[in-house]
Amino acid sequence: MPSTAISRWSCVRAADSSVTAADAYNWQVQDEANAVAIGSAEEASAAVARMLAVTQATFERRAQLEHALESRIVIEQAKGVIAERYGLELEDAFAVIRRAARTNRVKIRDLVARIRPRQPMPPEIEAALRQRKGD
Repeated sequence: MPSTAISRWSCVRAADSSVTAADAYNWQVQDEANAVAIGSAEEASAAVARMLAVTQATFERRAQLEHALESRIVIEQAKGVIAERYGLELEDAFAVIRRAARTNRVKIRDLVARIRPRQPMPPEIEAALRQRKGD
């Protein structure tokens, strides 16, 4: 219902001497709520489509964040292994990992997944360590 119709209806009700201004206001709010409730099927469909899109985006974002967290854990473990084995600071260990990944065009996550305690280092890491000593 347009607001002018709601206002007119409230004024007609308010013309009765037993009706207070508060009653008129309450009727207007109720009329506006009913006007919102009565919408077209297209409007309802559009609202549902928007809610579904937001829900889908939220699920995708959550999956991305979970993946990032898992990757971060693996990277931190690999940094620790390299730092302990070669006596490096954690920042230097990450620089070695980053250099090895960039030089060999490998994703950091894929590279660090191959770094294990008490196992030989991947050749990409060994090469990056040799380059670091040469710098």
